[in-house]
Amino acid sequence: MENISREQKIRSEIIAAAQKLFRVHGLDKTTMDDIARAIGKVKGSVYHYYSNKEEIFYIVASMEMKEIFATASNAFETQNTYSEKIKTFLCTRCNEIRRKLNLYPVLLSESTKHMEVFRRLQDETRALEMGVVYDLLSRGSACGEFRKLTSRDCTLMAHTLVVVIKGLDANILMDSKLPSEDLHVDYMAEVFLKGLRCRE
Repeated sequence: MENISREQKIRSEIIAAAQKLFRVHGLDKTTMDDIARAIGKVKGSVYHYYSNKEEIFYIVASMEMKEIFATASNAFETQNTYSEKIKTFLCTRCNEIRRKLNLYPVLLSESTKHMEVFRRLQDETRALEMGVVYDLLSRGSACGEFRKLTSRDCTLMAHTLVVVIKGLDANILMDSKLPSEDLHVDYMAEVFLKGLRCRE
């Protein structure tokens, strides 16, 4: 049991050190030697836990995406209407992605070289995000805030909203820089939701 916790501790140290290095140097210029030095180990000991820096980077990026999802999911809990919950979820998610990318300026400039990693992360988070939006649309319909929606309606609408938002992410990565202005996600969400609300 002690070996498992020691191994987990070393794995955590490697990930934490790599995260700091990726923020400063990006993925291309960070080496396994750098990561090993940062935790006071030799390079070979890092290879004992991870096969290469790309595997470590994927774990770091996955952790960051989970934090973004958790922050966005928690943010809408205080909102009263399902429209506001959906808008808050989408806006918080976009703002958090921008904030996280801001922490990795070198990595952002390298982003087009590593699109496969970002694409994999997007695929993994798509189902989670669609699940949240689907649930909010379904509950909003059930309580009468939105017009009557079938399960298929909710699925298609959730898919559409999430794909549009992920398209904004992809543009940031392809441009290799953060946009200088707000992406107006709240406006886009409002236009979409206006057509769903029941007429008063």
